[in-house]
Amino acid sequence: MRGRTAAVAVAAAVAILATSANAAGTNLLANGTFEGSGNGSLTGWKGQNASLSLVAGDGGGFGAKVTRTGSGSSYSILASAKPVKSTTAGATYKADGRFKAATGTTVCVKLKETGSASSSQTSCGTGTGDWATLPELSYVALAGGDALTFVVLQMRPVAGDSFTLDNLSVTAGPGGVPPPTLHAVASSSTEIDLGWSASPDAVGYHVFRDGAGTATVDAPATSYADTGLDPGSAHAYTVTAFDGSQESGPSNQVSATTPADDSAVSIAAAGDIACNPADPNYNGGAGQNGFCQQGATAALIAQGSYDRVLALGDEQYDCGSLDAFNASYDASWGRFVGKTLPVPGNHEAKGSSDFGEAGCSKQQTGYFTYFANHGVGIAAGVNGNGYYSLDLGGWHLIAINSNCTSIGGCGAGSPEETWLRSDLAAHPSQCTLAFWHEAAWSTTGKTHGVTAMRPIWADLANAGVELVLAGHFHHYERFGDLNAAGQPVADGTGTREIVQGTGGENQGPFGNAKPIPGSQVRTSGYGALALTLASGGYSWQYLQVGGAVADSGSDTCH
Repeated sequence: MRGRTAAVAVAAAVAILATSANAAGTNLLANGTFEGSGNGSLTGWKGQNASLSLVAGDGGGFGAKVTRTGSGSSYSILASAKPVKSTTAGATYKADGRFKAATGTTVCVKLKETGSASSSQTSCGTGTGDWATLPELSYVALAGGDALTFVVLQMRPVAGDSFTLDNLSVTAGPGGVPPPTLHAVASSSTEIDLGWSASPDAVGYHVFRDGAGTATVDAPATSYADTGLDPGSAHAYTVTAFDGSQESGPSNQVSATTPADDSAVSIAAAGDIACNPADPNYNGGAGQNGFCQQGATAALIAQGSYDRVLALGDEQYDCGSLDAFNASYDASWGRFVGKTLPVPGNHEAKGSSDFGEAGCSKQQTGYFTYFANHGVGIAAGVNGNGYYSLDLGGWHLIAINSNCTSIGGCGAGSPEETWLRSDLAAHPSQCTLAFWHEAAWSTTGKTHGVTAMRPIWADLANAGVELVLAGHFHHYERFGDLNAAGQPVADGTGTREIVQGTGGENQGPFGNAKPIPGSQVRTSGYGALALTLASGGYSWQYLQVGGAVADSGSDTCH
């Protein structure tokens, strides 16, 4: 049995709230006053769980009445077109307006950034039954080239609720130094390594540990090793950026705990990684249009000090030929090849390519040859079938080949499943992590995961394995404890699965899929999972390109 201290820490954007009635500058909303040509207009607006109608506005003219029609926990009016299609990193975007709502009703204005960064900020006012001002929201863009969406919503509505809006505004102006986005990984019993996103125009950064100033780091450096810590100690960190005249607000706060001893190892993991060089969005390896970000995820991993890198399959698209591996994967994640523990994915086993790629092989020839050529002999696995195990620190790691057809199956009695049961029986008392490509459980997919992998999953869960990592689905999803049938069980009595398929090739949406039982966190955005495997337990952070920490927590072994 194990006690749990898991805690989700979703990184929030740092923004500033002010109270002025109107933001200066040009209104970026197409129709914020609803005046139209004089007859009123709702052009440029749409309702979510709501209907829209024209009514008398604030002080004359027209306003927009938003009436709840659905049964959701909120309803809203949205700008049909994004008021900002390409942000400037560090620029300040302000939003406000006037609203009329029933006394005690909470109405909020929201700006959301999407693109290379993903964050949002909300500012809320309380209805008085008469016209009132929405508190101005002042949002500092985290990255350049992103989009901002604009929403006004009512929280906790009941049937028949409505509110009226007028004089809505979004404006842009120069900002101060934007705050960094921070992540932290314990690298030894006495050291925690920090890394953060660069703030435009910053000349340096101040590091704060447990609320006290700890260090000053000169730009362009964006990392700091906090050494001399006590083993088994927990610490909270923030970072600020400064230029010659001003200092940003604090970054998101992150926490990390040093392991009790130095048997701990640090790991970075992701799957679904490198675009084919013939992909239209490859762009010389730099990617474009939100695709082919293998270079960005490799740069993110390079910011940390990891003992091992787990490549969770589909390392190279489109069919994993040796030429493509040498051109794309090697130019990005190849920098870690000396410490990589890989597993093949279904794209390494494709017999043909959508890009006319030569050298495709259902036997994963390009995959096996690439890693053999780079001295990663362990990738060949048992009898050349790509599954293997090893001890790392105090942990036992098991690599599984999920290309079942090419290795004699993954079902009960298959060569891989028989080997797995023997391997588990030989390591009954160790903390254990298993990893492969095609996730057994997922909110997305017709069968909510890959059914062929469920006999393997059942063996692991029945043996009390702590953690399974997988990819295949191009987003991040973390589950709580699951039993052999994939159903949620009490903390400490099952096996956790984390799906981490955001290594760079492309992103896959969750859409409107209802989370399956046991799913605890779901998010998109390119990144890598950072793990610390310590004696008796482990901790994790989902680090995203751009610096956000989208999930974190810790757990103890069975």
